Amino acid sequence: MNRSLAITVAYDGLSQPGRDDPKSQLEALLRLLLDADTPSTRLLFYTEGVRWVTRESPLLDLLRAVEARGVELVACRTCLKSAGLLDQVAVGKVGSQDGIIEAMHTADNVVVL
Repeated sequence: MNRSLAITVAYDGLSQPGRDDPKSQLEALLRLLLDADTPSTRLLFYTEGVRWVTRESPLLDLLRAVEARGVELVACRTCLKSAGLLDQVAVGKVGSQDGIIEAMHTADNVVVL
């Protein structure tokens, strides 16, 4: 049985003082997705998390590889626009806040990073 998974990423790894190395945590997750028999998975980026899908992302190559394996990457349009990053998206697709909420509601499991 193929179950759907939504993984939400709301932090950028830079503006969250006190967090354990978020870049390493996200990188480890992406490597697991590359090695796994990936279920129907979506990575949903919002608030500061949208920075991961831009040209300056230190994980851009890994994100591209995960996307190539069939993982859907969706970044919040409103969040990108608010951060002045709408024209810097380098991987995934730009979606609406409503679409991201719908993806969370319809997933069998949701993981929040």
